[in-house]
Amino acid sequence: MKRLIYHILSASIVLALTAGVCGAKPKAKKAAKKTQESIAQSFESKDVAVSTDAAKQFTAFALSAKEADELVSTARSIRKRVYACLSYAGRWKRTTLIKVFPNEKEYRQAVSPDCTDKVSWFLFFRERKIRVILACDGAPDLQAKMERAIVQLVIADIANEGFFRGQSVEEKIPLWFSVGFAEYMTASKKRRAAYEELLYAALYKKLLPPVADIVDTDRMPEGAEFFTAYSYSLVAYLARMPHAGSKFKSYITTSMSFGPERRLIKAFPSEIASLPSFDDAWQMNLARRYAKGEGEWSAQTLTEVASLYYEAGEYSEAVRYATRAAKRNPRIARANHVVGMSEYKRGNKTAALAAFDKELKTDPSNAQAAFMKGVISWKTGKRNAAIAAFSAAAKQNRIYEPIMRKKKGKTDINNDVVASFLRFTDREE
Repeated sequence: MKRLIYHILSASIVLALTAGVCGAKPKAKKAAKKTQESIAQSFESKDVAVSTDAAKQFTAFALSAKEADELVSTARSIRKRVYACLSYAGRWKRTTLIKVFPNEKEYRQAVSPDCTDKVSWFLFFRERKIRVILACDGAPDLQAKMERAIVQLVIADIANEGFFRGQSVEEKIPLWFSVGFAEYMTASKKRRAAYEELLYAALYKKLLPPVADIVDTDRMPEGAEFFTAYSYSLVAYLARMPHAGSKFKSYITTSMSFGPERRLIKAFPSEIASLPSFDDAWQMNLARRYAKGEGEWSAQTLTEVASLYYEAGEYSEAVRYATRAAKRNPRIARANHVVGMSEYKRGNKTAALAAFDKELKTDPSNAQAAFMKGVISWKTGKRNAAIAAFSAAAKQNRIYEPIMRKKKGKTDINNDVVASFLRFTDREE
């Protein structure tokens, strides 16, 4: 009986997924139905629970019925909030599949083995125009990450409305806006306060990059937390402008041929005469609203300040702030990583190795820390230790696999590959 109910439910899902193609030509309708069925079936399993809302906008596959229902409810709620915020009157026309995989292995098979995110979203999945959100059960802060993914998918869908009507290119949402707006819509008060503290600390230490650098970024930088905080702060500042929602919509729907900077000025013509002037106004607002003494900065803020000093090449200051952060909260692995990288840059290999050891005690799966341990051991002639460290890095991240090779039946290090990696790490290489 249970199996019969499962098949009936699966059939109803396929019907829900194909409901949006009723106006298509017979062949197109049949092809779309087949695509929807195959993708939906790839998500099904004996133990999966499925939930679909009455309007057939979202279908969730999860480990329990309660979780599936909550995902659908959350997705619908966020979609409505985003539409209201952007003053968008369009309709949600295509059913979105949401799948939570029970383990990381199955999740990687659905996305990419090299994907580092535990939550991913797609406007196109398996070369088809179907919206999908995938997640791995047990991911840290899974609920918050799912909410941010839903926001990013919704605004990408709005920006690509014309594309789905037959345009030949996909419009990309500028990364800073996608990240910042998702945080603006979902971040808790505590998280917003942490962002404000971090941005003020960077301003106080004269470490803030200009707005243009953030707006033009098209790939998530290594300092993701700082980039996210910066992006959120810009969106929050712009959200206070008159008719901000409509202007946000204008920004994401304006052709990418204008470029991120020009699009922003075009969307906010009365508020932004130029990015430098906007930069000054935003920083003045930041200094006035969020001033906080250095002694009150959290360990996370100290870590990010240390990271900014590292990026600026001020390694002594980076070590000083990262060490303070690690003492205040030993569980922040990134603080030890900044210490390790800074000491390595200064030539203090023993201190760097000790820092990476501390980082790996806190975060044993950190492939980058294991790689740096291998580098130090390799440079100091400790080949066995280097092999062990590089092997550990390769197990955690496939990008490091080429470092190890079989030579005369034994595992050995490919020196040329290590040297190529170090070109991105060592200035002298």
